[in-house]
Amino acid sequence: MKDLHARAFRDTRDSKQRTADAKAAMDERQVGLQNVMYEERHLLDEIVRCRDFRSVYQDIDLVPYDEFCTRAPQEYLVDKENPHTLMINRLKFEYEERSRLKEQQEKLQAERLLLIKENRKAQEKLDRFDKLLDDLVQECEATEPVEKALLEASNYC
Repeated sequence: MKDLHARAFRDTRDSKQRTADAKAAMDERQVGLQNVMYEERHLLDEIVRCRDFRSVYQDIDLVPYDEFCTRAPQEYLVDKENPHTLMINRLKFEYEERSRLKEQQEKLQAERLLLIKENRKAQEKLDRFDKLLDDLVQECEATEPVEKALLEASNYC
């Protein structure tokens, strides 16, 4: 009976140990599952944030697609089916166009400043001639009484 009791006690203890081991393994798997579910939820949230992300390039006014296709160099039209590559090529084309237009604007601005400078010089010259003419008119008006006197004197002779 003692043997039976010892065997029953040992079997019970072994059974409890197996149950505890199985429970620990199940708890470990449950924690692993919860971690995986948390990561999945986190990744799905990241995906939503990435899809909702508005980057700077989306607010840039680009050349319309049709105009891009007609004016862009052939190297930018290689992979038009891939939206990512197409956007990169459109941005590169836009950058080149804006750089070209900026250079043109700077040249025209320099030309404009040169013309303004020339106009000022011409205006100064005209102002000097105007002053000379005014002085000449004043001198003519100042000599008018002398001329009248000379005319009258010549009429008496």
